Amino acid sequence: MEKKKKPRLSDVALLAGVSIGSASKALSEPDKVRPDTLARVKDAVQRLGYIADGTARALASRRSRTVGTILPTISNPIYAAFVQALQKQLAALGYHLIVASHEYDDEVELDLARGLIERGADALVLIGSEHHPRLSHLLDSAEIPTVAAWSYSPFGAHPFVGFNDRTGGQIAVRHLLGLGHRRFAILSGPTTGNERQRARISGIIETLSAHGLECPPDCRLEMPFSISSGDAAFRAVQQMAVAPTALVCCSDLLALGFMSAAAREGLRIPDQMSVTGFGDIEIGKLVHPALTTVRVPIEEIGTKTASMVVELIANPAAGTSADVEVDLAIRASTGPA
Repeated sequence: MEKKKKPRLSDVALLAGVSIGSASKALSEPDKVRPDTLARVKDAVQRLGYIADGTARALASRRSRTVGTILPTISNPIYAAFVQALQKQLAALGYHLIVASHEYDDEVELDLARGLIERGADALVLIGSEHHPRLSHLLDSAEIPTVAAWSYSPFGAHPFVGFNDRTGGQIAVRHLLGLGHRRFAILSGPTTGNERQRARISGIIETLSAHGLECPPDCRLEMPFSISSGDAAFRAVQQMAVAPTALVCCSDLLALGFMSAAAREGLRIPDQMSVTGFGDIEIGKLVHPALTTVRVPIEEIGTKTASMVVELIANPAAGTSADVEVDLAIRASTGPA
């Protein structure tokens, strides 16, 4: 049987009724061609089953039109929502996204970054500003545009798109203080290598101190980021010498895990204890009682990160950091002390 001839760019151009140059630009820089031209070229590509030679295009343009992002984990819904917004905006700008996760291991993150660079990624999106000591040298040596998402680092090495985690901790505590709470416990994820968790805790403690209150070390818990950590967190809170009336959680997953264990053990929220989260993942609105939480503009962070990283690819000196605002979504998991 005679092998079917692979469609070429010239076939796409002929079917679309445009020049080869216009067809090429429609595929490589879709935002720079007229909408009707782009539509005809896309229709021709679909009808012919044309697949561009990515290797040849990358060699010619010195760009792969791919962006790599390395997440702390893919099991947290907050990062799934971020990636969705990031990918959507990158696609609109003509780029593809490659996603990897290091599961809070900076050695793994370093290896993943090296692999993405070796495979020709045009830019990287990292989470936060605290990484392996050798990662900064790797990025500088490769001269690869990099954006720190979920970060608030005005003096960091890379442009950032994020929010002030300390502020998030502060607004949660102010809400609880306004409800009359004076005995607090803090539940966070691991703080080693995670400046975001440490900043949230700092905001909580600073605000309590400003009101003449404290949260002693034995009232500060660290647990893995998961709903299943709720059982251990619940037992630890129950064993505290002075029972807190408010639990400030630095992650929605941890807050929801604690609330699940509390419901099973008969602790009434918020009648016996108020609980706040951080992130505003979708499930927090659906549980009973609905979770009061620090609302993070996840979609805005993803969209702005995508736009910034594409801008950096075009002009490495053009990156301007973006600071987004957080606020408090007050729901049913908090009430008077």
